[in-house]
Amino acid sequence: MKKVLIIGQSEIKIDPRVHRQVIGLLNHCEVHILGPDPFPDARVYFHDINVKVEDDRSILAKIKRLGPYLFDNFKYKYFRNPSYSHNVEKLKKIDFDLIINNEVFTLPLAEAIRGKKSKVHWDAHEYYYSYYADQLQHENKNKYINFLLNRYVPKLDSFSTVCDGIADLYKNKFNRPVATLENLPVKTDINPSKINGRIKLVHHGAGLRDRKLENMFELMKFLSPDKFEFHIYLTNNQPEYMKELKSTYDFEHVFFHDPVPMTEIVNEINQYDIGICIVPHTNENYRFGLPNKFFEFIQARLMIIVNEGEEMPKIVRKHNLGLVVNSQDPKEIAEIVSQLTPETIDRFKKASHDQAAFFSATKIYSYYKTMIGVN
Repeated sequence: MKKVLIIGQSEIKIDPRVHRQVIGLLNHCEVHILGPDPFPDARVYFHDINVKVEDDRSILAKIKRLGPYLFDNFKYKYFRNPSYSHNVEKLKKIDFDLIINNEVFTLPLAEAIRGKKSKVHWDAHEYYYSYYADQLQHENKNKYINFLLNRYVPKLDSFSTVCDGIADLYKNKFNRPVATLENLPVKTDINPSKINGRIKLVHHGAGLRDRKLENMFELMKFLSPDKFEFHIYLTNNQPEYMKELKSTYDFEHVFFHDPVPMTEIVNEINQYDIGICIVPHTNENYRFGLPNKFFEFIQARLMIIVNEGEEMPKIVRKHNLGLVVNSQDPKEIAEIVSQLTPETIDRFKKASHDQAAFFSATKIYSYYKTMIGVN
């Protein structure tokens, strides 16, 4: 049986993209994870990326580190992390058929673990050249990221990312093929819900200030409480920001809900009518944004409202899934939304229903199975 190692620094229970890599290969390969938490299936071998081990100060260890110390200062410093060096020594012996890496910061780990027969694939979740939007504040961090990209991407056997726009940006940087693997959720067999009483808008995701979520909340100032309500599921990434939102938008037709596990989000939001995602284009990743929630809206059989951008509007227009608004001004958006009728919303919800099978994780599963040569 072929062996696969999946590397990621984020918790797998909240990282849908890594979760789908495991699901797609679990029944066909021996799957190992190098990350901060185990996969909820005992068949998956877990290796703790932050394992507590003593720093090896033996003479033999010092001799092994002498080469990097003399000739490769970065490699020496990076693998002075005892956890990293421990995992490399342990996992390199397995000689994986495929190593899937998920962050720019673990590219050196993936390359170090590579065995004689290993292929290393990087699934870039975003455009890392724009990882920190505030270039001045994070100048040194961005320089470090650029160093990692320029040093390790040329060594990859294959490379994918989340949308065509970001794939093109990477192609221009590295002059090499970059596949597109969208953030497609598991196919769910459900039907669109019926509009019952007020029209229900929904948004879910991370509670981050730079996403300017208040723009969507401001919308509710201009929509009638008799006709519309807004349901929000946010992770508590920035508690102070969450407190501000809850206190500022304490409206009768705005409802804050606890976040639900990613495996349950599609069924949870199926009860609503319109998935809304209005994001500012403060960096390349937001401009080319094609997030998990967008495809979860489709899988939940919702009408979709997005603002102009590079990726989401193309799909909305092509498949007639909802509305693309030309403004981020809440009052202007509210004027458009207020004119929606139940009949129009139902038509868009049916379009999402018709496209749900196409925009599902089956594409991701096929990609990785083909890569490793399993049926």
